[in-house]
Amino acid sequence: MKGFGDENKLKKKKKEVIKGIDALGSEIMMKAYRYNQNGDIRNAAKYYQIFLDKGYSDPNVLINYGLICNKLELTKQALTLYKKAVRLYPNNPIANSNLGNILNELGKTDQAKEYLLKTIKLEPFIADHYFNLSNIFGQIGNLNDEEKYLRKAIELNPNFSLAYTYLGINLYLNGKKDSSLQSLEKAHSLDPDYGSNILMKVIESKNRREKKKNKNENKLLSSNPLLLTREVNQNLLDSLYNIKTINLNKFEDPTFGNAKGSDYNFFNDADDIHIENLKNDLVKMLYDSIGNEILVVDSFFTILEGSGRVEKHNHLNDIDRIKVLNLAKEKYSLVYYLSVGDQECKYPGILKLYNPYKDILPYKGMVIIFPADRYHSVVYNGNKDRVIVGINCYSI
Repeated sequence: MKGFGDENKLKKKKKEVIKGIDALGSEIMMKAYRYNQNGDIRNAAKYYQIFLDKGYSDPNVLINYGLICNKLELTKQALTLYKKAVRLYPNNPIANSNLGNILNELGKTDQAKEYLLKTIKLEPFIADHYFNLSNIFGQIGNLNDEEKYLRKAIELNPNFSLAYTYLGINLYLNGKKDSSLQSLEKAHSLDPDYGSNILMKVIESKNRREKKKNKNENKLLSSNPLLLTREVNQNLLDSLYNIKTINLNKFEDPTFGNAKGSDYNFFNDADDIHIENLKNDLVKMLYDSIGNEILVVDSFFTILEGSGRVEKHNHLNDIDRIKVLNLAKEKYSLVYYLSVGDQECKYPGILKLYNPYKDILPYKGMVIIFPADRYHSVVYNGNKDRVIVGINCYSI
């Protein structure tokens, strides 16, 4: 998650942390760390809570537990943990930084600024701290101070691709379009996977449509969600099983349990005629449903082998959430069900949509399209594999 302390850095301090904690506390802490490291954040949270309930205290436990709560959308609990960390360990820079970031997310910018400035005082040569502070000024529309702190972050870390991306956005909003393009190109050269070039295409497309003053720029979905059907090709399914997969518990992904699949570059990495045909069909479905050209930014497949879950989430990234850009309105998600698995079990893999609530039991061949800002989750405990392909895209 952007801005929040890196839990991998915290793990390096295990031996140091355990000093001063008795054998039972050390055992509980190590269990929590192991679960956390393996991606089982719910069991990690369980043991972090046991550690605290028994009266032990440690800054890294409070910070790691807070990170997990943030991932699970338990914002109030995360805030409480970070506040406790700062109260007990006032000179811990990660605790101050994470508290500042979550306060900023909650719109409490004055309080957030206080803790992020303190973080800079504690660690004045860390680029991330200046980047986090720049986010506050960007959020309140103070483009000059946002630019100042972004440039300071880049001065301290000339390879800070995310800072170049945000500087590009800042310059774009300030009307400095040539400089904006240079910054985004630099970001792309440092991290081609982040999508700074895609961001520029979307922003420019949005700007062109606004100039045309086309109020009905998108046909929009005829329903939210929109349900369609595409026949499942067994050769396609066979192709997916032949692709080398990753354990999604160890990937930045909301899927946990017996889950494997691809990263978010599935279509780009695959070299298979059945997958190419799938891509073309799904993009055409999106175009026909939304009414504009489609720019695919994420593509992936997931195989749930027995019990697994997809935590409540949506498909917006940090840049989509920048209100003044309003890119969230341009973004859509699609899920295609190649196999629905076992639907006679207790948790048959119902797709649960939020705001408003809607439960959908998928069928084989179902294609569902919905705005990317809509939260959704799944719980499945069948004995057969459940296979989906997903797309996130912008309307351009």
